[in-house]
Amino acid sequence: VMVVAVDYRNWPCAQVDDMLDDVGSAMDWVFANIADLGGDPASVAMVGQSAGAHLSASFLLRRCAREVQEQVAQGKDAWSVRSMKGFIGVSGVYDLSALNSEMDKRGLYPFLPHMCADGDLKRYSPTWLLTDAAPQMAALMPQVRLLHGEADCSAPSSQTTCFAKALRAAGIEVAASDVRPGMRHTEPVVEDPLTGGDMQLEYILPCLLGKEEAKRRLESLPPVWPQAPRFLVDMMRPVMPF
Repeated sequence: VMVVAVDYRNWPCAQVDDMLDDVGSAMDWVFANIADLGGDPASVAMVGQSAGAHLSASFLLRRCAREVQEQVAQGKDAWSVRSMKGFIGVSGVYDLSALNSEMDKRGLYPFLPHMCADGDLKRYSPTWLLTDAAPQMAALMPQVRLLHGEADCSAPSSQTTCFAKALRAAGIEVAASDVRPGMRHTEPVVEDPLTGGDMQLEYILPCLLGKEEAKRRLESLPPVWPQAPRFLVDMMRPVMPF
């Protein structure tokens, strides 16, 4: 499995439109170059955590809408969302308006409207983008797998459950929508790998390889050694702000 790690400009140096442009440029690069690097352009999945999940989902839905309206450039480097294997969203934010209300209740500075060009949070929210989704978009979108923690203090798990409901209502396949008890916002990318876990790999491989082949590969992997003692990570959980 080959990984392309994508970065993007962040607020306050950029707004959401700029971030989506960066994601789009990265995906164009992947499809134009991945075969030359030994990858398979017919087996590409997008994975995003937290804001990365928001941007990835937003980009895919907007790209689908453009493809339906035939507003996507054609040529040798052209690619379609239809050709992707899937989208995996981890601890994602899919409704900025709901998150903004949650931040207001907690007394946090409501910076989200400043990240959007016109302050319209719903226009930049994947869950709300689906309310106006053309029926043809369902045929374009790849399978979706969502993972969230019930104890997430940054993005409530309702972000994922409501997004999954909106996806299914739009006719888009949700292969998994997993809300795990006790799991916090950063656990899949920080605490779990630190203690020798491989939660994300267990979630990504079935999307790329299918359930049986993913199981075979996971069982053949050598054990992952912890980078930090579990008792130390467990001691830090109560003070983890996310």
